[in-house]
Amino acid sequence: MVNKLLKLIEQVYPKYLVLLVLIPVIVGCFINFEVSDKFGVFSNLLWIPILTIPYYLTKKKIFYQISVFFYFSVGFLEITHWLILKGPLSVASLLAISNTNLTEAYEFAGVQTVSLLLFLVPYIILFYLSLINVPKKYSSNYKFFLIGLILFIIGLFSFLPFPEFLVKGTPQFVKVSKSYISNLRKYYKAVKNNKLKEVDTQLGSTTDQQLFVLIIGESASRNHMSLYNYRKKTNPKLEKRNDIFVFDNVISSYSNTIETVMSMLTESNVENKQPFYESKDLIDVFHSTGFKTYWISNQPPLGWAENLISSIGAKADNTKFVNILSNSSYESDLKSSLDEKIFAPFSKALNDNTTKKLIILHLMGNHLLYNKRYPKKFNFFKGKIEKQQMIAEYDNSILYNDFVIDSLFNMITLNSKENTKQIASAIYLSDHGENVYDEQDLLGHHAVKSFPKVNVEIPFLLWLSPTFITSESEKVVTIESNIHKPYVSDDLFHSILDLNNIETSLLEKQRSLFDVNFNDKRIRILSDGIDYDKK
Repeated sequence: MVNKLLKLIEQVYPKYLVLLVLIPVIVGCFINFEVSDKFGVFSNLLWIPILTIPYYLTKKKIFYQISVFFYFSVGFLEITHWLILKGPLSVASLLAISNTNLTEAYEFAGVQTVSLLLFLVPYIILFYLSLINVPKKYSSNYKFFLIGLILFIIGLFSFLPFPEFLVKGTPQFVKVSKSYISNLRKYYKAVKNNKLKEVDTQLGSTTDQQLFVLIIGESASRNHMSLYNYRKKTNPKLEKRNDIFVFDNVISSYSNTIETVMSMLTESNVENKQPFYESKDLIDVFHSTGFKTYWISNQPPLGWAENLISSIGAKADNTKFVNILSNSSYESDLKSSLDEKIFAPFSKALNDNTTKKLIILHLMGNHLLYNKRYPKKFNFFKGKIEKQQMIAEYDNSILYNDFVIDSLFNMITLNSKENTKQIASAIYLSDHGENVYDEQDLLGHHAVKSFPKVNVEIPFLLWLSPTFITSESEKVVTIESNIHKPYVSDDLFHSILDLNNIETSLLEKQRSLFDVNFNDKRIRILSDGIDYDKK
């Protein structure tokens, strides 16, 4: 009986086919163990007998060879992807590749030529060995044991919760294909609906060199920033800076990413309720004014909440998505794509010799899961019980965010020193806040009806170059006088146009935090219909 079972296992799991299936997973673990799918070893072993059932039941080797060819094609693609992009195959990475021009693709492949040959040539040989070594045929008496063994293998995975099994037990290629069909079509539909719009504008300043950088954070609460008097030292770098303006009375009008970001980037706000698709956005305005536009994002490019935001990014002259690990928003929450991945493409954009540039950076920031938002060396704060540990992890993510924002400001400062005639400015703010057991003993930023105040209390930092301060001295005086005034981020569109001296009929100066006519008496009615200042 034991011998019969061992022979069946050998039949169900031919050694060459097993190697063909597992090598891509092993390559991934070797290249980047942290983001690789370790569970893929087990899920792929589960699917081998399922996909080879037709051969075992019909005894026609063509069915076996079709399975081998399928596994080889998928494995070849995954190995190539790992070697070039250092990450697992995903819909996000496919979108990133589609935004890469032929020159960049050639450079990528050229650098990895030796590695590709080292892994792919043996893999092709293994494919040939798998094709010719078809499992031996056996009598119909074995069918009962064979089917029983396959059912037993499947049963080993049945102890997993069903949703977790769907995520972990499904081969990466299947997850990518499913997400590609469901998400990518929706993304391209959003892009198609959000075309670049021409705007009647002109530049009020006389300078030939101008740079503006917008850094959009994620789920950062100023209540956990020592820059805003939080009890823990979470901003050791930003606190030392003497070149930033720290606005301390800024809130977001919404408590979710899609509406907050879209209202910041467009002329739409809570009061006019203008549909996002029909609204002009920053890319439209800056493009019409003669700026070269850049969109660099560490957010997942695809998902029900991301498609609309990404459709704005897709309109930029240069679009770069660096978060290529996930097939969906859910997966991106579970995986770590550190914001420092933005540094290299940001540096490249800064060093572009174009005279007028708009660069928008979209960070992963402080999104749940918090412990996925920072590297191990930033694991500074600790907690003894579950809630304390969650707070500590969030504070660690703020500590890492401090490093990221400070580094970005340093890069802009260095670029400004090298371009002394350039008028440069930069804004960092978060899309919304985060409730980390600060109010109502809740975690996250959702709410059923009225949301907690901490959900919308966000940091807002402004950096100005020495040239800006000198040439726009009157505006700087206004900025300093408005630093404590109440403001809602859905007016950011107007503030940015005003800051950059862009003259257009779209600009409402009373909505600009940087203008002498700023209306600080606006009643801050949020999307929940409640006056924030009376909460």
